[in-house]
Amino acid sequence: MITGLESMGDMQAPLNTVLENLADAIAEKVATKIKAEDSNKPKYYTRKDLCEILHMTNPTVIEMVKRGEIREKKIRGRILYDAAEIDEAVKEKTIFFPLQKEKEW
Repeated sequence: MITGLESMGDMQAPLNTVLENLADAIAEKVATKIKAEDSNKPKYYTRKDLCEILHMTNPTVIEMVKRGEIREKKIRGRILYDAAEIDEAVKEKTIFFPLQKEKEW
């Protein structure tokens, strides 16, 4: 209920409904605009995020970068990984866990 409209009498309830619907419509439009702006910005993962996403250890990710299987970017002194690239590679299953050498018996 919108406060400050007590003196409006019979008009209070319909006016409150109109104002609440207007507020909801504005909030929805603002949220949609914010989501659209966020989707245009590139997203990056930290190495910690990448380790969690790929279920790998930090040294494994470093080795995969050295072998060129994963590309990293240095942005403002931080090592980051393009989220779109990683997500696409995971969807296509182009990133696999590195093969471990079989033990010789």
